[in-house]
Amino acid sequence: MTLGVLGIGPGLAYYIMPINLYVSGTVAVIVAPKDTSTYYDTPDMGVGFGGKLMVGRDWWVSDNWSLGVAADLLLAGTKGNDNPHPGWMITTFGASFVATYN
Repeated sequence: MTLGVLGIGPGLAYYIMPINLYVSGTVAVIVAPKDTSTYYDTPDMGVGFGGKLMVGRDWWVSDNWSLGVAADLLLAGTKGNDNPHPGWMITTFGASFVATYN
């Protein structure tokens, strides 16, 4: 089973200089739509609220470009639309390579 999670909301980032370490956070409305492309029944997780936290580090490789790494954590809760599952808690962890042009 594949689960897709979509979210939209405001976010903030704070850079700790001169080490180019950053922390960011987002509060979002989360949608986990039902997967209708499979032959088996998947749950309808509905809509809910969540947040994403990220911490990362950049290294300047030229006057305008930096490369870095980041780790993020997404936590969300949705109200399921199917019985017998009244609600869902969604937790994800990710790691990313980051390129920034300034």
